[in-house]
Amino acid sequence: MIAAQQTSGSVSVGASLTATPDARPWLSSSGEFAMGFQQDQDKDFLLSIWFDKIPDKTIICDPQGKEVWSSGSNSDLAYGRLNDTGNFVIVGRNASNIWESFDHPADTMLPTQVMDRGGVINSRMGKLNFKGGKFQLRLQLDGNLFLILEICLQETDGPPEIGKNCSGSGEDKSERSLIIVGSALFELVKATDEFKSELGKGAFGIVYKGVVGTKYVAVKKLESFVQDVHKEFKAEVNTIARTHHKNLVQLLGYCDDGEKRLLLLETKEIYPASVAKGLTYLHEDCCNQIIHCDIKPQNILLDDYYNAKIADFGLAKLLMINQSRTNTGIRGTKGYVAPEWFRNIPVTFKVDVYSFGVLLFEIISCRKSVVFDDDAEDVPVLTDLAWDCYREGRLDMFVKDDLEALDDIEKLTTYMMVGLWCVQETLH
Repeated sequence: MIAAQQTSGSVSVGASLTATPDARPWLSSSGEFAMGFQQDQDKDFLLSIWFDKIPDKTIICDPQGKEVWSSGSNSDLAYGRLNDTGNFVIVGRNASNIWESFDHPADTMLPTQVMDRGGVINSRMGKLNFKGGKFQLRLQLDGNLFLILEICLQETDGPPEIGKNCSGSGEDKSERSLIIVGSALFELVKATDEFKSELGKGAFGIVYKGVVGTKYVAVKKLESFVQDVHKEFKAEVNTIARTHHKNLVQLLGYCDDGEKRLLLLETKEIYPASVAKGLTYLHEDCCNQIIHCDIKPQNILLDDYYNAKIADFGLAKLLMINQSRTNTGIRGTKGYVAPEWFRNIPVTFKVDVYSFGVLLFEIISCRKSVVFDDDAEDVPVLTDLAWDCYREGRLDMFVKDDLEALDDIEKLTTYMMVGLWCVQETLH
């Protein structure tokens, strides 16, 4: 039986709907909402609730092939009702709601509809394609609201795209969920205590220390007035998303809200250590070789166990498969830039090796690579000082008579030699 259009929105027990193009739906009392069958892009019929007073007949609820409710042996049913809020309710004889569609949202939340803690809604692939899309809105048990973007990472000749969806083929794929923090700016302002504790500064923004729950994080705030900030933001998200190594920083989430662009990164304090393993992964073990282009102390973070994490991939250069060198403009930070950048020749991963050598000298000597001070004109460049001290056998002068460092002179000498090998211009 096909129920006639109601004037009250009520549906009597025994009424039914038929999946045909000309079938009459059930209407709410105002006629604002309708419930019945709509066809998707494949012409399959879906049980749906939609806005009925607009030309597009926008669907706001569909079970997506799931069983929504079964009466079983329950005979305590009085009637059904499609309310003017768009909520379809099954009412019992004692006037209590046995089931309601608002408790089972698919991809839409309506006014007066409540999402409980732990609730989830998923986007659809398209207007008439109701398969799961690339976004998911989730209310955590702790009350935090997250919008999650599924990113598909495939081994291709090019970089992955932000928001690329993994559905639609049988190929093997590796997926990772990246979290865009709901009410992101407010949450990250709170997490960083209004961006008070600065960890470091780069060409495109500042990194701040923060806390989310019980976890220490680093929040990179990109400056909106910088010319290529959106390009740098997209490059960093894409580059970090395709890497996974214990010595590379992991992207926990990001916010892209107009001119407000922030990256939420794992780890805590800035301090350089054991970067070589992370660089080896980027240079030799990634399916596409990555040249970081900005290795320096500010871009090395530590986790809870003092494992070094390479961060800030905004200037990174992703090479194609079988490509070992690239032509690109000068990238990096003064004091850490390899000489080949200035020779107008293709660069290789060795530019990162040079920067690592400078970083190593900074760790050993507790000095800055270069001193930008009008009163420090006689302070030598750190790489020159390292060579002079090593050649003259004056490692004590290089480490400022650090007794702990001098106590293991063999280890100190090894570190000095490694650093010098990294910065030798003849090898670059």
